[in-house]
Amino acid sequence: MKKLTALLLALVLALASLGLAQGDAVERFPERLNTVVVPWGAGGRTDLAIRVWAPYLEQELGVPVVVANNPGGGGVVGARSVARAGADGHSQGVFSISLILAQWTKIPPFELDAYIPVALPYSSPFVLTVRANSPYETLQDFVDAYQEQRVRFGNSGTGTSVHIAAAAFANQVGINAQYVPYEGDAGAVSALLRDEVQAAMVPMISVVQQIDAGELRALAVSLTERDEYHEGVPTFVEQGVDFVLGDMGGGIYVPQGTPAGIVEKLEAAYAATFARPEVVSGLGNLAIGVDFMGSEEFRALIDAWNPILEELTHELGLSLQ
Repeated sequence: MKKLTALLLALVLALASLGLAQGDAVERFPERLNTVVVPWGAGGRTDLAIRVWAPYLEQELGVPVVVANNPGGGGVVGARSVARAGADGHSQGVFSISLILAQWTKIPPFELDAYIPVALPYSSPFVLTVRANSPYETLQDFVDAYQEQRVRFGNSGTGTSVHIAAAAFANQVGINAQYVPYEGDAGAVSALLRDEVQAAMVPMISVVQQIDAGELRALAVSLTERDEYHEGVPTFVEQGVDFVLGDMGGGIYVPQGTPAGIVEKLEAAYAATFARPEVVSGLGNLAIGVDFMGSEEFRALIDAWNPILEELTHELGLSLQ
């Protein structure tokens, strides 16, 4: 009995000590440099957006913030580096919908449950894009042509959101498509410019500069109705195709085990960052509208989308699970 009492006392003391240690960690956070991991190469949409807001996050946190590109494996390599960095809040990952899809499109499956969603600052619709010298002026021109011949879509990797979006559209309208993977959106857009592929289905941020420069043409955007960032692009819906899909780009995650108090501090810092007029304006220049979600709302959105996306990967033959 005495031994049992002693063991229980030791357990209580250990738990109390752990609680105090976590409390101290929350109180001290942030106490050193923060790393924001981009699991994609430089120049892609996630990277471009982060370069806008990272300096302001640094001001909100009061410590240096370093952006680290760590591409590979369709985003999985960089994401897993966040999990290995430790659950103290000083390493955060910026994940897109591609890593939600990787739960079913990768072997071994990506462990999304190993992360806590902190915030979702924005979500981007997809834009069907061709070269400016393409003979296809409208969505109907494009569909009519590729019901007779095969179109090559460039994408940011097999099983990524860009691949899923293109495949879902092609299946819906009955066109003959081949999907060519590249390293990130930047690689797919470069391939389109080089005429290696005939089309890309990417968020506007990935092609806005090339469209403004007269190198690419946007045929349709996957919104229910046009917004201020896509005013010159007709929606799929208004052209008779009921295709509405958005990428949960820019989602902020930390490893499971990160103390709730640290998650709350990060959520508040990100909320303040994306409320800054300079950030809203800077992202607007990239055709991104801020629509901030905190941790609980973001988690609920993921839970709602998980079964839908799982079914879609099976329907498209992309599921490896």
